[in-house]
Amino acid sequence: MLRLNSEITIGNLKFTFVTNCEINSSWESLTDTAVISLPNNIRSRNIQIKDIIKVNDPVIIKLGYYPNLVTRFTGYVSKLIPDSPLKVMCEDEAFKLKQQFLESYAKKRVSLKTLIEDNYKGVINVADADLGGFSISKGSTMMQVLQELLSTYKLNSWFRDGVLNTGLPYDGNGVTKSFKFQKNIIDGSDLAIIDEAELKNIAYGVSQRSDGTKIELYTFYENGKIKTSETNPSGNLNTMSIPGLTKEKLTTLLERWLPNLYYTGYKGSFTTFGEPVVNHGDFAQIEDLKFPEKNGKYLIKSVNVSFGLNGYRQNIELDSKVNEN
Repeated sequence: MLRLNSEITIGNLKFTFVTNCEINSSWESLTDTAVISLPNNIRSRNIQIKDIIKVNDPVIIKLGYYPNLVTRFTGYVSKLIPDSPLKVMCEDEAFKLKQQFLESYAKKRVSLKTLIEDNYKGVINVADADLGGFSISKGSTMMQVLQELLSTYKLNSWFRDGVLNTGLPYDGNGVTKSFKFQKNIIDGSDLAIIDEAELKNIAYGVSQRSDGTKIELYTFYENGKIKTSETNPSGNLNTMSIPGLTKEKLTTLLERWLPNLYYTGYKGSFTTFGEPVVNHGDFAQIEDLKFPEKNGKYLIKSVNVSFGLNGYRQNIELDSKVNEN
C-alpha cells in the first residue's frame, strides 16, 4: 500500500500532516489556487495556528508517496476561513500582482514583451506579438493588465517556477508521462471518444492592427480541402487571437492549425494517482490495453490535485491530440 507523504510550509510553520489539500492549475486561469485544510485545534507555542497564519505568508506545498516529495504549489496565503477544519486559501505569484499598483502608461504601438517588461520586474517568457496601442490608468494593477490581455487579445498568462508566461499555452518544456486504462487510470468516465468525421471545427483568427483595424478570418474544410474566408460558415469556433498580423500571415497560421483540430480520440478528463506528477503543458500518453486503436498523445490543459484522508489523486484535463506523424 502506498504511504502518503507531505510537507507544507506556511510562513514559519511546517506541517507533515494535512486533513485535505486541493490544488487547481490551468493555463486558462490567470491564478493557480490551493486550499489547505488543517485541524483548527493545532497550537504552536501555545497559540492556535489560526492566530499565527497571516495573509501574504509564503506557502510551499510538497506532496508524494513515501519517500518521494515533489513541490506541487508555491504561493501565498490569500484568505483564512476559520471553519472546522481550518481552511487556508492560497494563490500563486498572481496574488502579488493584485497588490502591485502601476503608474499611468500609454504607447501608440507596443509589443507584448515591451509592455510586460515596462510594468513587471520579474522573470518573463512571452510570445512575440504586436499589441498596437495600449494604455494603463494610474492605480491599475498588473493583474488587471493581464486580465485585459486575456479578455481583449485572448493572450493567456500563468506562472511556473516564478516565471510569468504570457501569450503561450505552455512553455515548450513539457514532459510526457504514460497513463493506462486497466492500470493507473482510476476513472476515465469523463473521457469521451470523438470522431473527426462528425466534427465541423473552424479555426477562427482575429488580429488587431496598430491602426485600429481588425482582421477576422475563418479556416475550415470544404470538400476535403482547406479554405479560408472572411465569412463564418457556421460550426465549432476555435479562436486564435494574435495582434499585429497581416492577412497573409494569419491565413498561414490558421491553415497550419486547422488539421490539429481534427482527430479521432479522447476529449475530457480522467482521474489517476498522484504519481506520475504532471503539470499543464505536459503530455499524457494514453494507452488502452483492450482497445489500442484509442491510444494517443495529448497536451494537458489543467491538473487538479487532491491529497488527504481519501488518498492522493490527480484529475487531468486533456487538450488537443498531438499528431506525431
